[in-house]
Amino acid sequence: MVSKFLAGLFLVAMALIAILNFQYVKISVNSERLVVRYYSIFAVDRMFRTFDFPVGQLRKVEVRSYLLGLKSEVRFTIVVKKGLADYPWVSISATPPRIRTKLIKALKTLEPHKPF
Repeated sequence: MVSKFLAGLFLVAMALIAILNFQYVKISVNSERLVVRYYSIFAVDRMFRTFDFPVGQLRKVEVRSYLLGLKSEVRFTIVVKKGLADYPWVSISATPPRIRTKLIKALKTLEPHKPF
């Protein structure tokens, strides 16, 4: 009976981890370029994904949060020659909430100020 309970608990924990998609994320600004490096923490291949762009091209930083605030993601929209381009959503769920709030505020300051 206890082993079935532990097996069920393990399966629920694994499903929650898969849904939350915990990723290691490093966001930095170097020489007026925003660099985002990330990989899934629980993936087998642990392949880093990276994208970077000049900060001047940034137009919007979107943040979405769901599952009662457990899952948070960020997406960057930049201007390119043919219009606007969106980078893929990057999960910041593994970041502690206090640091996540600071990160989001810092990223929002990089957005250009919109006239009223």
